[in-house]
Amino acid sequence: MRSSEVRQHVETGETPVYRWDPYSDQPYKIRDKRIKRRIRLQSLPDYLKLLPLLLVLPVNALLAWLLPQGPKRDTSRFFGLCVNLNREADQARAMLDELQVEEVLVRFSLADMGSLAETARFMEGLGSRRILVAVLQDRQHVDDLRQLEEDLHQVFTVLSPLASEFQIGNAINRIKWGFNNPGEYLSFYEVAQRVRDRAFPDILLSGSGVIDFEVLPLLRTLFNGRSIRFDRLASLLYVDRRGAPENRQGGYDLRAKIRAIAAAMRLSRKSSGSLIITETNWPLKHTGKYAPAHGRVCVEEADAARFLVRYYLLSLTTGYVDRIYWHQLVAPGYGLVDNRKGEIRKREAYFAFKAMRAQLAGATLIKTTLESDGLHELVFRTDTEQVRVCWSLRPQAWLARAGEQVFDQSGQALPAAPEQLSGSVIYARSPLSASESR
Repeated sequence: MRSSEVRQHVETGETPVYRWDPYSDQPYKIRDKRIKRRIRLQSLPDYLKLLPLLLVLPVNALLAWLLPQGPKRDTSRFFGLCVNLNREADQARAMLDELQVEEVLVRFSLADMGSLAETARFMEGLGSRRILVAVLQDRQHVDDLRQLEEDLHQVFTVLSPLASEFQIGNAINRIKWGFNNPGEYLSFYEVAQRVRDRAFPDILLSGSGVIDFEVLPLLRTLFNGRSIRFDRLASLLYVDRRGAPENRQGGYDLRAKIRAIAAAMRLSRKSSGSLIITETNWPLKHTGKYAPAHGRVCVEEADAARFLVRYYLLSLTTGYVDRIYWHQLVAPGYGLVDNRKGEIRKREAYFAFKAMRAQLAGATLIKTTLESDGLHELVFRTDTEQVRVCWSLRPQAWLARAGEQVFDQSGQALPAAPEQLSGSVIYARSPLSASESR
C-alpha cells in the first residue's frame, strides 16, 4: 500500500478504492460491486462513443488479413526488459550485463512523487542503457489535471536527461488502474503532450497502453477528435489467458493480434506506425500471492521459459513490432528471477532469455517457415553465420544439417543433435560461405 493510501486508511477508517498490491506489482481488484456499478454509470456517455467504432471492427479485421509482411527485422534493439526500483536494484545492473540487455523499461508512479530523485539515481546506475519510463497514473492525477501538469513537468525535468522516451499511462482499460473510461485517458495524455510540446520537444511519448487484446479500447484511443498523437503505440499485449502464444483467442493467435494492432495504427492518424510491446509475461504456479493472476492461467516455470522465447520470435516474424519489454527481471510471481527468502534464484526463463539474446545478437531474420503440422523454423543471418531456430508444437523428427552446431534453449551446446523437435527451441548455427557473407 502506498503512503498516500495508508494515510487515507488511517485518517478515515475506510479502505481506499484504489490500492496497490506490492506482491504482484499491480492494483488490487475493486471488489465492491456498488462502486464499480457507479463508475460504469458515470462513464456511460463515454462508453457510448465506442458504438460507432463497431463499424471499424470489420474494416480493421479485413486490413489485418490483407496487410503485407512487415519489413525484415534485425535484433539490435528488439529484446527489452522491465526492471523495478524496488526489486534487487543493487544487483539489477550486473544481471542486465549478463543478459546483454540494452533496452530497459523503468516504471515511475505519479502516486509516489517523493521517489522521483531515488528513481533518477536508480536510472543513473543502469549506465548507458536506453531507458523507457512508464509513467503510471493514479486517480488523484486523473481527477486533477492541473496537478498532473505540474508533476509531469517535474518528472520530465528530472528524468528526461536519463531517458528519451516516456510511456504515458498504463493498462488504461482497467478501472482498478485509475481510468474510469478511455475519455479520461485521452485527457490525461493531452496534458502530457502539452507539457512535452511546450518544454521538452526532444522526448518521445508512447501511448495508448491498452492491456490484453481488446480492440475497441484500442480503437477508441486511435479514433477520436482530440489533437493528440502517439510517437509510438505502446501495447501491453498479454496472451497468457490462452496458454501458449500460438493458441487462438476468437481466431487470433499472437501473430494475428499484432497484425490487427498494426492495421488499427494504419487506419488511424494518431500514431506514427511504430509499435512497442511494453509488458507481457506468464504468471507462475506455486507462487501464491505473488502471482498477478491465478488458476489455470498460471504455468510451470519450464513452460514460461518456452513461451517467452516463442513470444519474442513469433512477434519478430510479423515485421510490425519494434521492441518487446518482458515484465520483468525480478518478481517472484512472474519474473525471470525469484528473490523470495532474500536469495536470488535465476529461473529457466532467465537462461532462455540470455541464450536467445546471445544466439541472435546482430542477426537479421531472413526467412520464416510455419507449417500446419506445428513445425516452426526461423532463419537468421549475421555477418558470418546462419542461425536456424526451430521448435514444434507436436513432437516430430528433425535432422541437423551438415556443419551445424546445435544449442538447446538455455544456450548449452549439444554433443549430438536431437532427433525430435519439441516446444523448446533449439538453435542450429553454421558458418556462411564466402559468397553468402556480407
